[in-house]
Amino acid sequence: MNKKEYELLSSSEVTYLLVGLLIGMGALALPNDVMATAKQDGWISVLLGAVYPLLIMFLSVYILKNNPGVNILSISRNFFGKTIGNILNLLFAFQFAFYCTAVTAGCSNILRLYVVSFLEPIKIFILIFVIAAYASSRGLKVVARVNEIVFYLTVLIVILPIMALKDGSVLNISPILGSGIKNIILGTKETIFAYASSEAILLIPLFIRDKNKIKSSFFKAIVYTALIYTWITFITIYYLGPDIIPKSLWGFISVTDSVKVPVINNFRFIFMYLWTIIILKTITNEYYFITFVLSDVTKIKRKIVNICIFPLLLYFTTLFGNEAQRRKIIAAVVVKLTLFNIIFIVLIALIIFVKKVMKDEKNSI
Repeated sequence: MNKKEYELLSSSEVTYLLVGLLIGMGALALPNDVMATAKQDGWISVLLGAVYPLLIMFLSVYILKNNPGVNILSISRNFFGKTIGNILNLLFAFQFAFYCTAVTAGCSNILRLYVVSFLEPIKIFILIFVIAAYASSRGLKVVARVNEIVFYLTVLIVILPIMALKDGSVLNISPILGSGIKNIILGTKETIFAYASSEAILLIPLFIRDKNKIKSSFFKAIVYTALIYTWITFITIYYLGPDIIPKSLWGFISVTDSVKVPVINNFRFIFMYLWTIIILKTITNEYYFITFVLSDVTKIKRKIVNICIFPLLLYFTTLFGNEAQRRKIIAAVVVKLTLFNIIFIVLIALIIFVKKVMKDEKNSI
């Protein structure tokens, strides 16, 4: 591995890295997804959706606290044996490959619609993966610093649509809880894609300087992400209303029309370029963790893996097709990925708990 990868991350860099994994392409369509079920209360579903990363946080902290100095890949091999353990590790890595390709396909769809309609999808895919592969090759420390810079850009872009408050209507979010508690809870299912990839924390304990602050770093990341997602969903519903949102593929983009900046005639165009940077950051994060796991399992240098997976990811990205097809694929796969992650992580946590109980009983005899 590159020497830079052994530079330890500060607690704030861990937070920014996790936020960077969570916030990306999904934010643009999140209002559309949750509103389909929770209607005007979609923003409440988004807030409640943070329960999933919180669950991952508690399980991750418990696992890492009881297994200091190793990551989930080593723990898996230790508990299940080298062969089964590595198979489970590869299945765990599949989420990063899937999200990497799914987000890249979505990024291409949105760029071709709003910015570069003259470019073929394959050319956009290649450009995106070249950037992601290069940034990933620089190591986790560099990736974390990129996430820190992009975090401030994200906050700025998300705050600007506050101007939409004067053009929206409180009637669009009324009555609060009017869609029913059941629909609000069901709406949280649509937030899974947006909150995915928080499991990556289990891969990087050796790169964290202050391991005692993992929980606080993770919790801050969840709070920041939940607030940003909730605001995006709230302002989109408040500005557009539940009748208009279904008519657009990416509701939040329409909200940018409310932003009036002197000298700039079309802020939406600027917004798309800036949000593309945010999406590229997410793809880079996913790309890094794919190579990290594959390098650990195969014992091949990560830089070599970094190059080898390029054509594979490129090919699988072409399979997503248009935006409607992409969302159907995501809807079919994300729930299964999440279910596997929960079972895998909970199973490891249970084994640790049982071993701990058995050890305590043995010592008490």
